[in-house]
Amino acid sequence: MRKKYKRYSKQLVEQIIEYYFNYPQNNSLRDIADIFEINHTSVAKIISEELKRRADNSLSKRCSKY
Repeated sequence: MRKKYKRYSKQLVEQIIEYYFNYPQNNSLRDIADIFEINHTSVAKIISEELKRRADNSLSKRCSKY
C-alpha cells in the first residue's frame, strides 16, 4: 500500500511548526502551505502530530497517569 503523505525534511517540519506558533495571525493552513510551497493536507498532518506530541508530553497528562 502506498503512503498517502510524503516525508518532509526535519528542517522544513521545524520551520512550519515554528511559523505556526510564532505567527498566530497567519495560522491558516492554506497560508502556511503557500509560504512553504507544500500541500495543505501535509501541513495539517505536521501540525496535528506536533500538537498531539505536545499534549502527550504536557505536565497535566503525565501527572494524570499516576
